[in-house]
Amino acid sequence: MAGLRLQREMFEVLSSIGREWFARATSEVELASRLPNKLTAARSVPDALSAYQEWLGEWINRCGEDSYRIVSDSQRIIHAGVRCFAEAGPAGTN
Repeated sequence: MAGLRLQREMFEVLSSIGREWFARATSEVELASRLPNKLTAARSVPDALSAYQEWLGEWINRCGEDSYRIVSDSQRIIHAGVRCFAEAGPAGTN
């Protein structure tokens, strides 16, 4: 039973991470789809450059957030794995 509980815990961690990355990907698609609309609505080159600069700034911020998220998700996976192995104990004791 402990093995099943540990597997369920790891599955929940991985499922949560997967849902969060899927939401992030959806958000990225929305960001990317806004740029062409803003560029076609621009009435001058400075307006187009401003729209692109705004989009690029948001994209760079998201890249930073993704870097943080990768480290955070890796820590979550490692902590769940350590808990699973720590609770399982040496081979043959559980």
